[in-house]
Amino acid sequence: MTVFIIKEAFQEIERHVLSAYPEEGCGVMIGEVPANFGQRECEIRVSEVRLLQNTWERSAKTHRYFADDKALAQVEREYAGKSEGIVGIYHSHPEVAAWPSPFDLERAWPCYAYLILSVRRGKIEDARVWGLSEDSRGFLEGNLKKVQESCFVNLVSSRK
Repeated sequence: MTVFIIKEAFQEIERHVLSAYPEEGCGVMIGEVPANFGQRECEIRVSEVRLLQNTWERSAKTHRYFADDKALAQVEREYAGKSEGIVGIYHSHPEVAAWPSPFDLERAWPCYAYLILSVRRGKIEDARVWGLSEDSRGFLEGNLKKVQESCFVNLVSSRK
């Protein structure tokens, strides 16, 4: 999986997870849903992000996130019947690596890209993207490409 994300959208994610620090920040990534969504060679183009509240209990927010079901459902309703929709989830890992945890694996949905940002001492240290393996027993690392919006438009139009 390769995830192309507009730089401005990535910067919005960075601002969000830094403002949530030392708690985990989370949200959804939105883009055109590709025909081969969920396959290993899938190319996902993220054009927009939606910041969501981490609604996990306060004492666990430094190492857990839970995106409100109602907020997720609202985004899904907004994009119902359109070519765009939720293509992934992002969240931060305060003071730990940008690798999926066992908790992340338990909560992972097939097809989605999972962008994890490591935030240490209030600074972004790393960002990696992951996809759930075919057997759902682990994650496979994908490629993350930050692009200018003009490049993104060219990527989309070259596929049509």
